Amino acid sequence: MRTDNSTSSGGRAASPLVRLERAVSFYRNLSLALAVITIVLLAVLIIGRGQRFGRAIRIDDEPKPICLVNDERAAELVHDRLLSEARGDLPGDANIEEHWEDVSWPVEDNQVLSVAQALEAVTPRVHVVVEAAIIEVDGVRGVVMPSQQAAEDVLDAVKAQYVKEGDTIVGQQVFLEDVKISPGQARVGDVTREIGEAVKKLSQAKREAQSYTVKTGDFPEKIASDHHMQIADLWDLNPGLRGRTIHPGEKLKVSAPHAGITVKTVKEVTREVTLDVEVEQIKSASVPRGETRVVPGGAPPRKLLREQHTYHNDKLVEKKVTSGQIIDPGTPRRILVGTGERPAAGAPSQE
Repeated sequence: MRTDNSTSSGGRAASPLVRLERAVSFYRNLSLALAVITIVLLAVLIIGRGQRFGRAIRIDDEPKPICLVNDERAAELVHDRLLSEARGDLPGDANIEEHWEDVSWPVEDNQVLSVAQALEAVTPRVHVVVEAAIIEVDGVRGVVMPSQQAAEDVLDAVKAQYVKEGDTIVGQQVFLEDVKISPGQARVGDVTREIGEAVKKLSQAKREAQSYTVKTGDFPEKIASDHHMQIADLWDLNPGLRGRTIHPGEKLKVSAPHAGITVKTVKEVTREVTLDVEVEQIKSASVPRGETRVVPGGAPPRKLLREQHTYHNDKLVEKKVTSGQIIDPGTPRRILVGTGERPAAGAPSQE
């Protein structure tokens, strides 16, 4: 019985100690769990900060992006503002000539630009093209206008510059070259907005070759295309260029092909001409034989001529008389032809 009583008393005494040990164990495990969670959260934050992503703008699949912006919306704003500012008041849709893409990209040490900064970085690297009307002369691009109507106005103005006030035009003015207007796309910088400037380009003499400095990324076909030349024209201007490598800083000769227009204009011209005075010989016995005397007077006849003058631009190349009419017959100049006898030598004069 003592033994039983002793065991029962010990069990009652040990119960608080067990509870204490359990409590200590619980809090120790809880602290350990909190420490592990804290370490995991810190690791996630550190890794997350190291893997921040922005939006990279790339052109023509180049491995290195031009710049980084915050997100897809920022890249879209750069794209839209680029088109809007380049197009200005030009009608129609605008597109970027190069292949454009924006992709998710780790920021790492790359600087993330604002929309304005990114626009400044991207603009020099791309070409914006718009819908346009291209005036071609014998298959060569002459000038690029914003619309079909603007191109037609230019061709009318080219013809009109060779017609003066009061001119009478026979038939229609025509171009001697094959001139046509074709729809297409052109870079914004190649579009001529002013009719007067376009007329000057089409009417000017052939331009001399200009010097061009080779830039990084240039190659002959690209240079020829940028200056609206055929590659054969570039070879002709730069003997020895074919088959060799070009380097940045090198000087080449470039020149856009001549696309001048020749206008044929036929004008009707009415003009008055003075003809030679007719001479009428009259025999007169009052004049000694073998002598003549001119009677004062006589007026030349006048004639009205109608002619067609053909011009190539402002150069007269042909005159053709179509009709003529005497408007004043004039009066002939009379010459007395002597038939009289000569007076005898020493005979008094009959004056």
